[in-house]
Amino acid sequence: MGKVKWMRSGYDLPGQMVGDPVCYAIDKDGDVLEDVEVILVQGNWNLVDDKLWAMESLKTILKFEDGNCAVKSSQYKRRKTSSNVPSGWREGGRRISHQANGGVTDGRFNFSWAVRIRSPDVPFSPPPAVQARLSQVLSQTDSMGTDVIEPEEGEFNSFHGILKWNRRDGQVIAKHVFGKDKWVKRYLSIKEKADSSDFPNTRTAIMTEELISLLTKFEVPGKILVATL
Repeated sequence: MGKVKWMRSGYDLPGQMVGDPVCYAIDKDGDVLEDVEVILVQGNWNLVDDKLWAMESLKTILKFEDGNCAVKSSQYKRRKTSSNVPSGWREGGRRISHQANGGVTDGRFNFSWAVRIRSPDVPFSPPPAVQARLSQVLSQTDSMGTDVIEPEEGEFNSFHGILKWNRRDGQVIAKHVFGKDKWVKRYLSIKEKADSSDFPNTRTAIMTEELISLLTKFEVPGKILVATL
């Protein structure tokens, strides 16, 4: 496994822990950062003009984006006709399903890569995954909501199905804590949202609810990262 040497962001690493990499400001010049072989990108990045491309040790760029918005998906397709990398590099990519990689949502994410000319493609061989359901992240003690009938098998946003990525802020149907045959329609708790995005408990345990809530809106699920790295 590789070691993360630094981060470059507009924000410090959430839930900072001993041994975490140093986080630099987003405008930190690429020519003064410690040399690395791989850079992981999440969110917007002015690819072609960044000085990081000149880093001699750099071999691979990996980028992750939310592919569940129609506008973003069309933008992803357009990248096939216009290059986002400087001379001497080439790019490729694929769409990855959260559910197919053991996630509890139907989210799909764009994974793109860039390597130097004459370098092999970035391999994609995700580890075996067991199909998951929303029930695996639902609390057994939260029953505040409206009583409803049992959901159908496979119903989205319910105990018997998976979570719609674009409806994560909506209500779900869960089991009632006071009866195995009782069901309740309620909103997910902050912890349940974090668990549905595969956030590690070691991080969320030392983060504020406000910060966790912010991350659940924009962060790529952990199992997407595991499947591609």
